[in-house]
Amino acid sequence: MNFPICEGPNALIYFQDERYPQTRVMKMPYPEDASGDGPVFCKGETVLVVGASQRRGHLIVEHKNHTLHVPFQFMELKPTLNI
Repeated sequence: MNFPICEGPNALIYFQDERYPQTRVMKMPYPEDASGDGPVFCKGETVLVVGASQRRGHLIVEHKNHTLHVPFQFMELKPTLNI
């Protein structure tokens, strides 16, 4: 199901009703600075998205019994085979 969302005075954007969990692939390393002790995701790594974050533009990723709010731009949906 698609839901309309208004962005700006003359734009109409649709997004799909997402289902979770989802398997996604990191498009780039996260976090970009990677200087902390927390989890680091490498480009090409598969991650498990368990839901939408309350933070705008973020998804909740589960990693080693922790949940992280990762910007959706860092990930892409992993292609699935429909047989």
